[in-house]
Amino acid sequence: MLTCRMDAETNTQTVVTVNQILERYERDCVPELAPRTQIDYRRHLQKLRQVYGSAIASELQPRDFGPFLQVKKGKWQRVKQLAVLSAAFTQAVSFWYWLDRNVLRDVKRPKARPRDRLVTQEEFAAVRAISPYRVQLAMDLAVMTG
Repeated sequence: MLTCRMDAETNTQTVVTVNQILERYERDCVPELAPRTQIDYRRHLQKLRQVYGSAIASELQPRDFGPFLQVKKGKWQRVKQLAVLSAAFTQAVSFWYWLDRNVLRDVKRPKARPRDRLVTQEEFAAVRAISPYRVQLAMDLAVMTG
């Protein structure tokens, strides 16, 4: 079953592409994010448009995303990009009613390992030296309380 949306001007149904979902997501949702997040999301959206832009959103299957994740370099960027696409699909399902379901909910993505490196004394001192006084106090308190 193709997912269609009603075009208000012509009163006809049109097939929804990933590009259409991403365009609306960028217009309606991205401006509400923090400035740095907006920059990152726009970069991710650009890549997603290259790879999936012309695809009909309702025809995508979980297996369509496997090759996208199977890369040696840049795997974590790809995971983040799929998270952005999933957020856009969630909007298309929940608020715009363009899709029946978010296909990315069925896609297993690798989990990042927690960091195991501790900050060195030199790194701590360097950051503390350039921080405002209030941050220095907070850093000192964190050290004292563990």
